[in-house]
Amino acid sequence: MEQSPFSKYMIYTGLIILIFLTIHLGNFFFVKMGWVGNGVPEVGGIEDMAKLVINLFQHGGYVAFYVIMILLMGFHLDHAFQSAFQTLGLNHPTYWGFIKGLGRVYAIVVTLGFAIIPLVIYFQY
Repeated sequence: MEQSPFSKYMIYTGLIILIFLTIHLGNFFFVKMGWVGNGVPEVGGIEDMAKLVINLFQHGGYVAFYVIMILLMGFHLDHAFQSAFQTLGLNHPTYWGFIKGLGRVYAIVVTLGFAIIPLVIYFQY
């Protein structure tokens, strides 16, 4: 089995993703708790988390940070998918190419799916 260039950096990308997830989830938690900002915007007395997301993604710096982190997640996911199969002993040469291809498609779809949200919001609003 050939080694993915990302396999050497899995620990680092994993740590970066952990930090990103902490920041990303912290944004919502801290705002919801009222510790940062003005709290969650309300519509008709109901918390509007969509408005919170739109407010965050209207800042170019946050969008750039988010998209870069999502790209790192995609690279991490590309290797992690095939690595999971190898860990389980499911790396037979007959279907290893299919697993690698499926992992690559999965990583691309997930990455694009998460990256397009802030970009659409930033350029639409």
